[in-house]
Amino acid sequence: MTRMYDWYKSHHICTQCRKETAVPGRILCPDCAAQSRIKAAERRAVKRDEINRKQREWNIRKKEQGLCRCGRPARPGKVQCLECALKDRKRRLSKPKAMPLGLRKELHLCLRCLKPAAPGYCYCEEHLAKQREYMAKAIGAGRKSTEAAAVRRWMRRTML
Repeated sequence: MTRMYDWYKSHHICTQCRKETAVPGRILCPDCAAQSRIKAAERRAVKRDEINRKQREWNIRKKEQGLCRCGRPARPGKVQCLECALKDRKRRLSKPKAMPLGLRKELHLCLRCLKPAAPGYCYCEEHLAKQREYMAKAIGAGRKSTEAAAVRRWMRRTML
């Protein structure tokens, strides 16, 4: 069985149906890969509770053994090794809304996209232009609303 499998794999032929050309870098053709994904999803849906329970047990065992999720020893008093903690922090901080507002201001980064902010502002050039448009609209709307309020007051006085 393994010799046939290896032969099909080395000749870039689907190892499941043995008829179609396999997707480059894979061992299955597109149809077999799709069927495989569907079947796996169905199996996972049926066994979701069991899978979750086993994953929780696995996580608890790792913590008890003092190991990180990658299998390396965790830092003292922590559940992750230094490498995984740094990766998680980098991933968290790469998202604009994940970085605290104060830290973004302190590092002079745009409050929206984390690009370097324009000198003296909290936004990059692109977002600064948009912010100026928003402010102009808000100021214009404020004038209109105060004018409308004055007209309403005048109408109330004259109607009574």
